[in-house]
Amino acid sequence: MCSMFRGSDTETQPCGAPVCLYPRPSCCSGFVKTLNRTARTYECVSNESTTTPTTTTSTTTTSTTTTTTTTTPPDCTVIGPQWTYWAEDRMCYGTIGSGGNYYTMEQYKAGACNTFHSGAEPASFTSQEQWDYLVGADGKIVVDQPLWIGLEFDAAGNLAWINGQPVTWVRVPAALGNTGTPGFAFDDNWMPDDPENPAAGFPDRTIICRAPPPP
Repeated sequence: MCSMFRGSDTETQPCGAPVCLYPRPSCCSGFVKTLNRTARTYECVSNESTTTPTTTTSTTTTSTTTTTTTTTPPDCTVIGPQWTYWAEDRMCYGTIGSGGNYYTMEQYKAGACNTFHSGAEPASFTSQEQWDYLVGADGKIVVDQPLWIGLEFDAAGNLAWINGQPVTWVRVPAALGNTGTPGFAFDDNWMPDDPENPAAGFPDRTIICRAPPPP
């Protein structure tokens, strides 16, 4: 009990909107006015019996790891010398027919590529980028003799790949300005019996095939 006050330490009064004024005018030193919600009263409570809530803040640091994966292209030289990988269609490309040996169109169509390597088929080209990368002036496949790439005129006179793929790109020699030699890697006259006519002076003609990469 405070020495300066008389009466009980607590008193119950009806509470309206304002805060109840008892104890008046305040609590003694070392005490604080505390609301007892259950009893609906205000009481003077020692400072030692009150606790101040504390807030704990934790910080989490997240680290990010970046992994770079380098993919090594398949070794297409397992199929044959200078066979190289074209990533756009994930196939190996290379030539067959050299050293005095050549294939006729009929042999090419009949499966000369598959005879050379199981699973191989006549190649086709779909873009200038593919042409430049494989058999262009700085291409991966070095060709030193006339090369037939499997493009021909069908019975209706339309250009067609002999592997059945649609013709979406045609190499047109700049010097000719037309499709006079669309089937060759080098500017050569398009003859009905090419590349099967040794008497024409070009007995060694190369054809280009493609095959799935070796496992």
